[in-house]
Amino acid sequence: MRVQRSRQHLDVQVEKEENFSVVALEGAIEAATVKKFRSAFDDLCREPGSRIILDCGELTYMNSASLGMLNRFHRSCEEGGGLLAICRLPPKIHGLIKLLGLESKLRIFDTRREARAAMEKNE
Repeated sequence: MRVQRSRQHLDVQVEKEENFSVVALEGAIEAATVKKFRSAFDDLCREPGSRIILDCGELTYMNSASLGMLNRFHRSCEEGGGLLAICRLPPKIHGLIKLLGLESKLRIFDTRREARAAMEKNE
């Protein structure tokens, strides 16, 4: 019997801008890729005062563990005096965030421009 590996992938691009980092995700966050997602954020969230824009425009899937992790990253950033803004959420993932009651806790924006403007207002 052959065990089929996940066909999902996750590409994580981190761009440092003047006063914040942009993390762009492409692919799926599921059991096979959640460690990659965690490692990308752990270091950024540990920096005091870190400001992060998470661009989810090319994200295809998030499992429940990654949604919980996203909420923890949000809290970790705020506790360290920083901010996490999420933008370009695909409708299915946004709907799941609403269903889980996370929308009121997370800073969600339609576009990267809106997220960037919110970051600049909070400087």
